[in-house]
Amino acid sequence: MPDSRAAPIELAEDRALSAPAEARHEPALLERAGQLAAIDALLAGTAAGRGGALLVEAGAGLGKTRLLRAAEARGGQVGMTVLTAVGGRFEQERPWGAAQALLLPALGVLTLADRRRLGAEWTATGAARSDADLVRVADAFFRAVQALAQRGPLLLCLDDGHWIDPASLRFVLYLLQRIDEVPIALVLAARPGEGTPAQPLLAHVAAHAAVRRIELPPLSPAASRELAAELTGAEDPGAVVGDVHALTAGNPFFLVSLLEAAAGELGGDRPLSPQRVKQLAAASLRSAVAIRLADRGPDAVAVARAVAVLGSEATVRRAALLARVAEPAAAVATDALVDADVLDPGEPLCFVHPLVAAAVYDALRPAAAADGHVRAARLLGDEGSGADVVGAHLLHAPRRADGWAVARLREAAAQASALGASRSALRFLQRALDEPPPPPDRAEVLVELARAQAATGDEAAGRTFAAALAAIDDPIRRAAVRRDEGRWLFTTGRTRAAARTYELARVDLAQVDPDHPLDQELRAAYLGVAQFDVDLRPLVERELRTLIEGDEAGSTPAERMLLAQLALQQTLAAVPRERVRQLCDRAWAAEALLADEGADGDAWTLVCGSLYWIGDLERELEILDATRAEAERSRSPLACATVAWCSAPALLHRGDVSGALAQAEAALDARRIGWARHLGSLHRVHARCLIERGELAAAEETLAVVMDDPILRHSSEFTILLEARGRLKLLRQDPNGALADFEAAGVRARRDSLAELPSAVPWRSSAAFARHALGDREAALELLAEELALAERAGVDRAISTTLRIRGLVEGGDEGLESLRAAVEALPGDRPRLERTYALVDLGAALRRAGRRRDAEQPLRQALAAAQSGGATLLAERARTELQALGARVRRTDVEDRDVLTASERRVALLAAEGRTNREIAGELYISPKTVEYHLSQSFRKLSV
Repeated sequence: MPDSRAAPIELAEDRALSAPAEARHEPALLERAGQLAAIDALLAGTAAGRGGALLVEAGAGLGKTRLLRAAEARGGQVGMTVLTAVGGRFEQERPWGAAQALLLPALGVLTLADRRRLGAEWTATGAARSDADLVRVADAFFRAVQALAQRGPLLLCLDDGHWIDPASLRFVLYLLQRIDEVPIALVLAARPGEGTPAQPLLAHVAAHAAVRRIELPPLSPAASRELAAELTGAEDPGAVVGDVHALTAGNPFFLVSLLEAAAGELGGDRPLSPQRVKQLAAASLRSAVAIRLADRGPDAVAVARAVAVLGSEATVRRAALLARVAEPAAAVATDALVDADVLDPGEPLCFVHPLVAAAVYDALRPAAAADGHVRAARLLGDEGSGADVVGAHLLHAPRRADGWAVARLREAAAQASALGASRSALRFLQRALDEPPPPPDRAEVLVELARAQAATGDEAAGRTFAAALAAIDDPIRRAAVRRDEGRWLFTTGRTRAAARTYELARVDLAQVDPDHPLDQELRAAYLGVAQFDVDLRPLVERELRTLIEGDEAGSTPAERMLLAQLALQQTLAAVPRERVRQLCDRAWAAEALLADEGADGDAWTLVCGSLYWIGDLERELEILDATRAEAERSRSPLACATVAWCSAPALLHRGDVSGALAQAEAALDARRIGWARHLGSLHRVHARCLIERGELAAAEETLAVVMDDPILRHSSEFTILLEARGRLKLLRQDPNGALADFEAAGVRARRDSLAELPSAVPWRSSAAFARHALGDREAALELLAEELALAERAGVDRAISTTLRIRGLVEGGDEGLESLRAAVEALPGDRPRLERTYALVDLGAALRRAGRRRDAEQPLRQALAAAQSGGATLLAERARTELQALGARVRRTDVEDRDVLTASERRVALLAAEGRTNREIAGELYISPKTVEYHLSQSFRKLSV
């Protein structure tokens, strides 16, 4: 069954909203005052600049479409731009079909400048195959909507949401995340519980905080009586309305259909008898529609059936070809169907209601319907329609071992993958395999199906990869397929199986071409995977030693990826930092690594992670600047989130707590658009920023969000979460609880290969501080000696300074003062570091306690200035308290006024301070220019600017 209306997509000011009512009589909307009031409230809020959304839920025939038409009319009356689209039963596999139908016709009204601001062609977004790509496409649609909304309030009406393709519903969810920031009203109508592919996403839409749900109940007997009076002209409708209401259960569509049929039999003063109502109601809707069709002749029957099969692609010419009716006769039949209230007027051809469409389609014999779909696919394919349109029909076509059908289904799958709709691609490929494909093509269909299954998390991918490999004789092709299988195994946590698969792929290549370029990629992939397996790690280390001695050039993408993997492995093995820095530079290769994969890749994050752990924050931030620019250029929200995640810890350890917090919260905000990488380390750095600001309750809250995550509990990220929670417990005066967390982190660090690098998980120095608080000085010093040796071996100055500082606190006396001085000197004064500020505060406090008040003031003032400039509230307060204890005068600086800003205000203010325009800030943060103006005005007010 096709759409109820074939995507009536036009601007409200360009159409006559009264056209349907002029074509046929439509009774008044009864008992819908509350729902209409909700629509009016939504439109009023949107006109005032506040977006919002309504979800109209009701069963078939209860008036969803009538209510949406009323919303369209009211939106047009108040001067809103109105865009509409409708889901179609046979269009659910067309990725982004509803979103494109909604927006494409409206883009022409934008100015040239607006269209250019949308960036690259939003309908051709490249080879999107992951969640990141899917979000990028959704963001392109959102930017189009945002540009339209800047011209004036916008009303989007989507009917038959239960038949909207899942990709378009992802766009709806993306829009809902920011709808309060743009003057957009969204009204979506759907049937609940239909069990379509859209249903899971519709459940998310229904549960969204920005959505108000309204239901349409059946009409009451009183409303049925009013309809009977209006449509039949009966003076005493009460005599029959009880029967009519009972027979239709108050369903408005059935009521109108029955009463209009009854009205045709009434004479001037002859009332409608209850007996006749029962006779009319005895026939099903299918029979009633069949009678209407039969009355208009065989051509009308054939054309109606053709429209039912074609769906939203139906035109008079296409219906004529499919129905095997001459085009002039098809045009006459179409007019007759409009007169019979079967079709709406105009093209594309569409039924007046989904129930009418269902009645026509369901009356077809299954074989006739299937044959109709295959002929429709051929017809549309010959006309050059998109692969998604043709493929959607082939899903319902008979299996005929047709090579043409297999080729079209594969094209549809490739197009779906390119638009990020992996589940649609999966269904197209499963159908292609069922056709079945010609023997020469079967292996490739299996490979494509396995990739689609892997992309959707389908466990059947393993069996499909095995079947594909069994069907492939060419060793090079087998190696490429094993590479894809290895990636799937690794992303699903099967590290050892992934490593073994990469090994087998290299064996395949060695049979014919050991020097094939693919071997370098497989080698890098193997090393990247195997280093996470304790039993395989010795093999990795031997391989890496060979690489180091071989001095890989880094001239190819595979070699650069290998060098990035090598840099991280060497970092975690605590090799001297200079060697790691050289590997990072060779991997980065003057931004060639970024060009290899783009900002959505992973390799650059390995380089940044390595530089962070060895303490080369300046070089890391240079790379992050370049990657941020690329992420913004490519308009990738997920890449921007990853850059923010990487930036937060680097800025934190540089002492810029405010900047780090802004970046951490920007990454956290990106969860609403599907970013879910590295959540453990993100919440850890977020908590650390909040700790530095003295917001301990908020820090506990952000850690609690992830501490119970069952997936994170089995990852190395949980190790650093334990260390962060231990810090909080120390501040809460719970050294026993803190020690338990630190020691648990130590056990896990050894398992996760993080134990050799103190800058990764400084559990020893943290545990030493807890033991010191418990009075166990000897155990504390033993832990510190072990950590200092590791830190000095790796040459990580941040870790050296931390260990020396805590040793100074544990030792006390003159020895302690010397350790504290050494902690300050371990970090050069020309490069800001949070750890140096800590060391300055502790040194000043120790000098004051030792009676050396004059010596104490200088380090304390240095610490106060650094803490104030970076927003490290807790440290600034400690330094201020110590200075006041010395009797020194301390002023609150203007810099500390930043603390009164919210995280969102800080992010906007920092970008404005860098010289960004409001529009540029809005684009980078994915908010509206109006929201930017609001945040800036609030910041100016708070800072008395």
